[in-house]
Amino acid sequence: MTDNSPPKGPKPNQKSTLHNFYQKIKDDKSLPVRKILESYFKKNNIAECQTREEQGQALQNLMTLMEAKFQDIFQETDENEIELNGEGIEAIVTKNFYERIFNTPEEHDTNKQVCESINIHQKFLKPEHLEIQENRIIAERLQRACLNLQAMGSNKLPRGKLNFAINFCHEISKMLAESAKDGMPDGADTFLPMVNYSLLQLPEDAAIQLFSNMEYIRLFRHSNRLQGQDDYYLTTLSSTIEFISNLSAKDLKIDPDYYNEQYNFYKAQLSQETINEEIPKQEEADLLEINTDTANVKQVEEFLSSQVQLNSDAQPDSQLNSDHVAKIETLNGQIMDLSQQNEQLLTENISIKQLLNKFMEETYRFKNEEFEEQSVNKLRLVFNSCKELIQSLELHINQESNQSENLIQLDNASLKQSPLRFNLEKQ
Repeated sequence: MTDNSPPKGPKPNQKSTLHNFYQKIKDDKSLPVRKILESYFKKNNIAECQTREEQGQALQNLMTLMEAKFQDIFQETDENEIELNGEGIEAIVTKNFYERIFNTPEEHDTNKQVCESINIHQKFLKPEHLEIQENRIIAERLQRACLNLQAMGSNKLPRGKLNFAINFCHEISKMLAESAKDGMPDGADTFLPMVNYSLLQLPEDAAIQLFSNMEYIRLFRHSNRLQGQDDYYLTTLSSTIEFISNLSAKDLKIDPDYYNEQYNFYKAQLSQETINEEIPKQEEADLLEINTDTANVKQVEEFLSSQVQLNSDAQPDSQLNSDHVAKIETLNGQIMDLSQQNEQLLTENISIKQLLNKFMEETYRFKNEEFEEQSVNKLRLVFNSCKELIQSLELHINQESNQSENLIQLDNASLKQSPLRFNLEKQ
């Protein structure tokens, strides 16, 4: 039986406690801890590892050593403080080694295989092929779930990526709870197929590094902190990715001849395209994951609600008139204004900027079509794109670092010369 409770937010004192950690790690007393990491980094000991499993164990051992040394120095007695010091150690270790340990060459083939399978199967598979009732799918929940996995690439920390994976699973659980008959909860026999179907809806930019993201969490989230529900959700997603990677007609409720016909057709199409494995480089996420003001998001949401009113009583195509086009034009202008007002945010979050451009293209395409080809469904598509933009903004705003605080100002001369990063500033 799945847990349909909402995701747990940060502990009330998490910001201040992590602030204490970053103040301590720059303190002269912490020099032995920093030297351990600097020595390991300069010697590039990670390159001596023969397998990914060895890399994961090596860095977890490094974290354990640094945590023990840190504790010897500061003699913390509060369990919550000790736990969050461990989070800080994990953050500075994985953040500095990120380019060496994420999406390594040995993972490229698996990433490509998973992405190709998703690209092909999402073209023709329907819910019933995975034995899912179509009325169990709530489009808004499904979109929000997928946005969490899309945003995963913007975070360099195992904890940050794991949070997005957990939020994805929570959205699936909420969708099942809201669509359950008579409010009866579902078990794993419903949850797992829905996770499978949801992953098959991912766009290419989220699918191309999906395997690497899960492996990164599994290998570099310290085993002491990867337990219980977190471990269950990670295992579920990893199993689903393996299932999708090797998906065939025998795994589905589908006519084998139809499956083979569709699969071969879309595979031939895909072979003529190039799967772009280069993902635009993201700004590193906030180590503290501080929740900032979301007033701008609420303003956009209120505006969209007032500008476009779509419901189940939509008019037929014949009743569409110039008012619909005028609304789209107004919406288009307002979105452009908002993008200018939030220029700083949009330049720092490439994925949001891309999503905005995608929305603008869809809007222009809609406006430039012949009027008789317009439909309520296309109008709804534009509106859903707006909602998608809002949801993505919410996800990224919740990761924005508090730039004005400048929590760490390294003044130690040796640290200024160090290639390592012990602070929260954008690199």
